[in-house]
Amino acid sequence: MSRKRGNNPMWAAAAAVMALATACSFVNYRTLQYVGVERFPPSDPAKVVIMHAPPPKDVPVVKLGEVIVDASIDPQPKIEEIEAAIRKGAAQMGADAAVLVYDRSQVMGAVYMGPWWAPSMSPVRDRLVVAVAIRHTPPPPGDRK
Repeated sequence: MSRKRGNNPMWAAAAAVMALATACSFVNYRTLQYVGVERFPPSDPAKVVIMHAPPPKDVPVVKLGEVIVDASIDPQPKIEEIEAAIRKGAAQMGADAAVLVYDRSQVMGAVYMGPWWAPSMSPVRDRLVVAVAIRHTPPPPGDRK
């Protein structure tokens, strides 16, 4: 007795899961702490400020590390989700601000489909956002204005 694929409810469930999985946006992040930098206790993510330019040279800061965010392009997640990931990663390092240094879409891999004798390749693009986590430090006692 042979079973037809079209009549098996498991195939329909698997197809539905695949359709939902391909239609979901995602935001992943990881942190990279710099070597030789003072460690601070975690800060409150809600208080981390996202900056588009570094602070002025006369403002003392410590560069703690980087927050690298990988986000889908199609469908795009809400910008608030990307910002939340940056804040959460920076807060883990004890930062009070994060300076955006990179925000681009790039090829992250490829998907090959079709028969082995005539495959087709589709690039997989994701959005990559990098922010440097910083912590403002108080000026030395004799340097206060």
